[in-house]
Amino acid sequence: MDKVKKREQWRKASNKYRKTIKGIKNKLKLERYYRKKYRHLLLEFWGNRCKKCGFDDIRALQIDHVKGYGVQHYKELKLNRFSYYKKIYEEVKSGSKKYQLLCANCNWIKRFIKNENTPRRKLKNVVSPKS
Repeated sequence: MDKVKKREQWRKASNKYRKTIKGIKNKLKLERYYRKKYRHLLLEFWGNRCKKCGFDDIRALQIDHVKGYGVQHYKELKLNRFSYYKKIYEEVKSGSKKYQLLCANCNWIKRFIKNENTPRRKLKNVVSPKS
C-alpha cells in the first residue's frame, strides 16, 4: 500500500508541475500574440511607411522615440514587451507625438547623427556626414 500511495502522490505532483509549465507556455504565446497585434496596430496607424524615406517593408520598420533613448524609457517603465507596445499604442491614439515610425536605416542614421548610442558605444571625435 505504501508504494501505491507514493506512486499516486508522485503522479499528482508531476501532473501539477506539467500544468504549471503548460500555463507558462500559454502565457508566453498570448504575450507574443498581443505584442504582434499592438505592433501591427501601430504600424497601420502610421500608414506602414517610414516617416523619412517612405520605405514600406514592415520587417524593417521600427517604432522610434522622437527625442531618443527608448531603451532607457523601456527599462524605467519595467514592463514586458506586450504591455510596452500597448502603452505606446494608447499614448499614440490619445495624440502623443513622442513616437514615430522609421525604417531601420533611418533610425540608425538618426541615432548616429544625434549621438543616441549607449554610453559604452559612444563615438568620440567622429564627424557626422553632411545631410
